[in-house]
Amino acid sequence: GDERVLTGSRDGVLSVWSTDESEVRLEGSVSVGPKPVRAVHSLDGASAVIGTATNEILHVSVPERRRAKPSFGIRVKRDAGEERTRATVSTLISGVPDDITGVAAHPSDGVFAVCTSAGMLRVLDANSHLELGSLRLPRAATCVEFSPDGISLAVGLCTPPRQATVSS
Repeated sequence: GDERVLTGSRDGVLSVWSTDESEVRLEGSVSVGPKPVRAVHSLDGASAVIGTATNEILHVSVPERRRAKPSFGIRVKRDAGEERTRATVSTLISGVPDDITGVAAHPSDGVFAVCTSAGMLRVLDANSHLELGSLRLPRAATCVEFSPDGISLAVGLCTPPRQATVSS
């Protein structure tokens, strides 16, 4: 069956892609404002938690797809240019102290995890927006994801820089 994939870009656009066994096609794109998107975690194909380059965590609801009109109210890319419709965007957290590189929502509880380029992992309550816990990682983090059962978190870390060897 059809699946939806959400991607974000530097110009503050969330793109919605439809996939099936034979093709991937752009359904439409939604402006989330002038905030460059750094990380996207699709919740259900119709909403996402987004980390921005302005150190905010946003919740974005994308209009539901309607079979009769594949663009579901969002204009799809056309040869003459691209039109965008605004989605419902709400700020969950603003002023995260470090550059956000990854964000993930818990599969069943109202919490999400955020990792940063400064090597911090934070778990936040989606409703109260309070930090539930944090962990200093050994290196900068690039991505984070909850396990399907929500018990574990996986975090991708940057490879440490190689030491230059000087021979004399």
